[in-house]
Amino acid sequence: MDEFTKPAYFELVYMLCLMQTNLNKLYIACESPDYHVSGRRFTDPTAARSTQYAEQARTATNVYARKTFEYFEEDWNLTERFHSMLDRKWDQ
Repeated sequence: MDEFTKPAYFELVYMLCLMQTNLNKLYIACESPDYHVSGRRFTDPTAARSTQYAEQARTATNVYARKTFEYFEEDWNLTERFHSMLDRKWDQ
């Protein structure tokens, strides 16, 4: 890929895949908030692993808590990487 198209590919394809992968890992590792649709309350069952383990007094709760912090840090790093491209062109 030539140098001219790399930023566009990174912005439109690669960055979105990286960020979504990290977000999915974050949802699995930590509790996500409940959401409401048409007055009904829903909870994402895949997103409450750390809360479920805490209620069961498992030591794995600490593992998922650490992973949560790692995924938040990775999110920040990916965002900074995105903003630093092309002399911070997309830093809004």
